[in-house]
Amino acid sequence: MKSMDFQLRDLLLIALTVSSIFVLGYILIPVMQFMPLPAYKAIVVSPIYAGGLTMLAKKIPKIGIASVLGLLIGVLLSSFFIGMLFIAFFGGVLTDLFSLVFFRGYKKRLGIQLSAAFFPAVQLPLTFYMAAYTIGGVSGEALRQPLLVVLPTALTFCLGYLASLGTYRLLERRNL
Repeated sequence: MKSMDFQLRDLLLIALTVSSIFVLGYILIPVMQFMPLPAYKAIVVSPIYAGGLTMLAKKIPKIGIASVLGLLIGVLLSSFFIGMLFIAFFGGVLTDLFSLVFFRGYKKRLGIQLSAAFFPAVQLPLTFYMAAYTIGGVSGEALRQPLLVVLPTALTFCLGYLASLGTYRLLERRNL
């Protein structure tokens, strides 16, 4: 399987997906304002991230697709907080490694769905650590209570999996 060998059609699909994720996430900003910790915003956007990665991995089943998605999302989000560049990109790299190690890439349905759920879920603890070491305060205190990190991460994974499952079924039904 070739990785990172994208055609123009692939690049256009990636660009449209990233812009859709960004716009949908921007629409959800009022909902995110009610989150007690900045890291919990990943819970709200996890269905969007997972659905976007599911679509890309199904249409472009190449290792590196999550890294590219994470990099582009990170570049857009770095205007809010520069750390998001590193969080999103590193989350994409970890997702590609997860997919490669456990599923040998984005070849099968279950591998795509679990990898798409892993993408937003891994970003939540990364956001906690980044916020704890740059901002401190409540995020730093939350790291001392593992359940404040583990339970939202599990919830993010579950929401991402459900969104990935729905996106995959929709794509199959529409023969896309």
